[in-house]
Amino acid sequence: MGPAIVAAYGLQSAVALATALAIWLGRAWAVGVFIAFGIVLAAAALFEGFWLGLRPPMASLSEMLMIVLSTGALALVFRREFRSGGDRSEVH
Repeated sequence: MGPAIVAAYGLQSAVALATALAIWLGRAWAVGVFIAFGIVLAAAALFEGFWLGLRPPMASLSEMLMIVLSTGALALVFRREFRSGGDRSEVH
């Protein structure tokens, strides 16, 4: 496996920490960094399945599909929650 998989997991960890920090601080850029996190996760799933051969390609495609759908759904929620000028504690 070597350094490529270590670099991929390191990138995942860095983006995950940035996402957690943005959400914790309630920043408007939390949506963008969350989408970047979803892209990194989906790319890693494809990387493991197709290039490294660590899992069957169909399992990698299924995992990528679930990541894309859940990231998209949560990004819509975050977009509303972290919009600029809004009050996060406000309940409609």
